[in-house]
Amino acid sequence: MSRDGARRPARSHAWIGGGLLLFAGASFAAPALVIVPARVDLGVLEGDVAVPFGFTLRNDGDEPLLIREVNPTCGCTVVFLADSLLAPGEIVPLTGAFHSRKLEGSVLKTILIETNDPARPRAVAILRVWVQRELTLSYESVDFGSFDAETIKEEKILIRPSAEIALEILGVEAPPERYQCWIEDGEKPGDRVLHVTLLPQREGIVLADTIRVRTNVKNRETIALPVRGHARGKRSG
Repeated sequence: MSRDGARRPARSHAWIGGGLLLFAGASFAAPALVIVPARVDLGVLEGDVAVPFGFTLRNDGDEPLLIREVNPTCGCTVVFLADSLLAPGEIVPLTGAFHSRKLEGSVLKTILIETNDPARPRAVAILRVWVQRELTLSYESVDFGSFDAETIKEEKILIRPSAEIALEILGVEAPPERYQCWIEDGEKPGDRVLHVTLLPQREGIVLADTIRVRTNVKNRETIALPVRGHARGKRSG
């Protein structure tokens, strides 16, 4: 295999008179899985719905391809494969349905496909979707991870209302000794973006705060965002 994933002819050899001769251009027969497309974007889904999707699996090799397992990463995705054995050049549809229940915001799901392709025995098909609720956040928490105590860090949270809601941000509450927060308009009309700037902190401190965003949306009047992170010492060298 080359770095770009293309199959390169292997070299065969033979011993003649005690010497080794190499013959370029000889190749070993093998199956080769191709997923088309590699990623399916389901767009924006409103509320709890189920939508169909489809991939095509193709054998680009010169030996039969055996599809041993097809496993979605969670119960929100179900799949159906019409055939598990593909002759060279043959294709088979991989169809299914995605259920948005209990999900919101940006969602990425994968389908693991295990085959007898020696170059790629475990391949992944990807589903992407945005699940829109009455009020949807890109993230439900603010995670700064492990950071240098003396640095200033910033994270952003997208707040997106459904089409029928005129969102108003009435206030943001956060410990002033740690954070500076402000709201700006997003790229899409109606969107708001919460900026959270973490000020320099004491070395070793573990963040365990909550930032609260007050809105005019019924049942989401207060959005509580846990903040996580750990301030490490300044790296030497």
